[in-house]
Parts: sequence; C-alpha cells; structure tokens
Amino acid sequence: MTLSAVDDPMPRGRIRGAPGYETRIRRARLDANKTQSELADALGVHVDTVRRWETGRSTPADGQFVQIARVTRVKASWLLLGE
Repeated sequence: MTLSAVDDPMPRGRIRGAPGYETRIRRARLDANKTQSELADALGVHVDTVRRWETGRSTPADGQFVQIARVTRVKASWLLLGE
C-alpha cells in the first residue's frame, strides 16, 4: 500500500534522520522505480547528493525528508525515523 507523505505529521524544529535513514532513502527510491539521477532531478539536487544520502556521508537538509517522501510516495515519518 502506498502511503501519502502529505498527511504525515513531521516533528518541528531541526530534523536529523534516525540511524538507518540512508537505507530507507535507497529502499524508497528503488520501490518508487527511480534511479538516483531521477530522484535528484525531482528534488532539484545533484545526483552526488543522493549518493551521499544513501551512503550516509551526508544527511538531507531540513525539509528534504518530506520532499523525498513525496517523490517516492512513502510516509515522511518512516523515512526520517523508521516508524
């Protein structure tokens, strides 16, 4: 079942992904049938940025978790916190 990121409440303030966020980003992208390049284009970031997120070398900035969730059609809370 595809879940909507639009109705998903997100925590306020500075957002930092829970451990494993990089795996969830990759899983969401693959489940959405998107390449790293396609996800990057949809988010307006460079493909290297997506690669760094998926390897845990960097963390998406505030609000980008919600954008990733919308593009990949998963709940933002799952993407961010694994819940």
